[in-house]
Amino acid sequence: MVADILGFYSENKKDALLRCFLTDFPYKAGDFNGVNPGNFRNKECSGLFADLVSVALLVVDKNEETEEIRELKAVFQDKSDILKKFSGNPCRCAALFFPLMIPDKEFPSWGLVVKSDDNGTLFFDAYQKKWCESWNYEPDGSSCRLAETLAEKLVHEGTQDQIVKAAKSWIVTGDIDENGKVGKVGLGNKLKLPTKRKFIVPDANYDEISRGTLGKTIRFANTLNDAWNHVTDQGTKHLEGVKFSRKVDELHVLVGGNIKAQVASIILLKPEKVFLWHSKSKDESKKPAKWIAYVAKKYAGIRPEIKFLTSKKIDVAEKALKDHFENISPDKTVVFNVTSGNRLMSYAVQTIANAYRNVELIYRDIDEKIKNRGRKYYFTRLLYNEFPPFSGRIWVKLDDKINDDFLCSKAKDYKDGKDFYNKLIKKEANDE
Repeated sequence: MVADILGFYSENKKDALLRCFLTDFPYKAGDFNGVNPGNFRNKECSGLFADLVSVALLVVDKNEETEEIRELKAVFQDKSDILKKFSGNPCRCAALFFPLMIPDKEFPSWGLVVKSDDNGTLFFDAYQKKWCESWNYEPDGSSCRLAETLAEKLVHEGTQDQIVKAAKSWIVTGDIDENGKVGKVGLGNKLKLPTKRKFIVPDANYDEISRGTLGKTIRFANTLNDAWNHVTDQGTKHLEGVKFSRKVDELHVLVGGNIKAQVASIILLKPEKVFLWHSKSKDESKKPAKWIAYVAKKYAGIRPEIKFLTSKKIDVAEKALKDHFENISPDKTVVFNVTSGNRLMSYAVQTIANAYRNVELIYRDIDEKIKNRGRKYYFTRLLYNEFPPFSGRIWVKLDDKINDDFLCSKAKDYKDGKDFYNKLIKKEANDE
C-alpha cells in the first residue's frame, strides 16, 4: 500500500497525497506487507510523504513489528524528523483527526494530533501543510482540544485495535475543560469535509446541525466519556428502570400481529397524537389498525391517524418517515412503539431515532409479566440520541378497570376492535 501511495508524491501532488492520507492510510503492520525498505532507501521521498509514512509507522503496534517494519523506521528516520521526536523505547502512539474551518473557503480542511505515551505531542495542519509541537488555540483553535485529549486517553488506556480504528474511522471536534466537559465550538462548514469518516461533535452544537442529516454519521458528546464510548465502540449503556411520567406529544406505532402491546402503549402513555403505520395498502390489511383506532377512541378519546409504511424497501420507508419527522419541533417528546411490524420497518425507524434526538423507541417483550405490586406494565426503552445507545425499562401503572389477564396474554383472543375493548375492560367496570 505504501509503495502505491509513493506514486502520489511530488511537489505538485501534495493535495492528492493528503486526500489519500485522510481516506485510507496504513496503521497496522499487515498494511505494510510486501513493502521492500530498500525501495525507499535511495529514492527521493522526503518532505511531506516521509512525514506521513512516519506517522503511520508510529501507530503500528511495537509487538507486531516485523523486520521490514523496523527497517522502514530506520529508513524514514533519516528522511523525516517525525520518527526522531518519538524515539522513546517503549513508545506507543495514537493519532486523531480534527476538522479545520478555513475562512472564505467553501470547504474545510483538517488537522491531525499525535500523542505518545512518553508525553510527546505533535500537530499537523493540512491546509498550511505545517507541523508544530503545540497548537495555536486562538481565536477558534480550541476545537482541537477534544481530539487532543481523546488521543492522550487512547494511548494510555486504549487497546491497539481501538487506537487503529480511531485513527482510520473518526474525525473529532470540540473544546474540553478540566472536568471532561465538552464545550461548544464554531462549526461553520466543518461537516462539509469530503470524507466518509464518522464525526464527533459537541452536544452543545446540536441545534446548529440540520435535523435529519442522514448523509453523515454524526455522534454527539457532552463529556470526554461520551466521546470515548464512541471511538472505542463500547456497548449499549444501561438505564435504570423508571416510571414513565412525561407528556408524550406524538406516539407512533408499527401495526401488525397481536395488537395488545400496540393498544397498551396508547392507553397507558396517553399521547396527544397517535400515528399507526401499517405495511399493506389493501383495505383488508388495515383491519388491525382500525381495531386499534377503535379502542383508542373508545378508551381514551384519541383519534389515531393511519399511515402507510412499506415493509419491502428500506430507503422508501426511511423517506416516508423522514417526510413526517422533519416537520416535528425538536422540543416535542416523540415515542415510537416498534413491538410489531417486520424487521425492515423497525430498521427504518432506528434510522429515524439516530437522526432525530427527541425520538425514543419502546418495545414490549412477549414474555414480559405484569408486576402485581402496583400493577406495573413494562416496556423496554431504547434511546439512540447518543451512541452507544441507552437501554432500560419503563413502566406505567395499569388503570384499575383494565383486565390485565387479557391485555398481557399472548393469545389473539378477540374478533375485532369492539370485542377487544369489551374484553379489555373488567366486567364490573363495563357494568357501571
